[in-house]
Amino acid sequence: IISYKSRFALRALIPLLFVFSLSISFKVFSDQSRHELLFYSLRKNAAIAYIHNGEAYLVSDLLNNDKIRTFSIQPALASRGITSIKNIQMAGFFSNEEVKVSTDFMQFGHFKMIRWNKGMDSLRFTRKVRCDLILLSGNPRINIRRLTDNVEFPLLLIDATNPDYKIRKWKEEASVLKIPAYILKNQPAYVLQAN
Repeated sequence: IISYKSRFALRALIPLLFVFSLSISFKVFSDQSRHELLFYSLRKNAAIAYIHNGEAYLVSDLLNNDKIRTFSIQPALASRGITSIKNIQMAGFFSNEEVKVSTDFMQFGHFKMIRWNKGMDSLRFTRKVRCDLILLSGNPRINIRRLTDNVEFPLLLIDATNPDYKIRKWKEEASVLKIPAYILKNQPAYVLQAN
């Protein structure tokens, strides 16, 4: 025989359990349907995570056993419900239906970016290239004006593999040209929705 107080407690508990199970289901669904690009803010390295359908593609210049992975990268991915991580070397080549990575050009879903590094300093394009983002990495010798002559892009990211004096110079040049710029050094990670 269930007492009146027990029945009241049971009736109050059932809606709470229902709301709790709904919130867990919503989190699992949102983790599985998340499409994000995370540009990590590291001290001397570069790392980009593309989160797609509950898994992550991690493009970085880090070794697999590097402590930075353990303390800076994996917690951010775990907080998004990611358990499967495909590691891709930044200087390597990788291609599948969703991700295409080479040293200089990367595509995550429909999102296209150029990683402008020293090897691209002498490049001249016959026509202007369009991409969604430029990442200045590896200490190139480029100025932003010349970059805009070759590439049309709405956002500039500058990672920590560049010296501080160049980072300041590029940020000033981007400001004059009214190009949004974000520095991936001593800042939070930069997160983009990549649908």
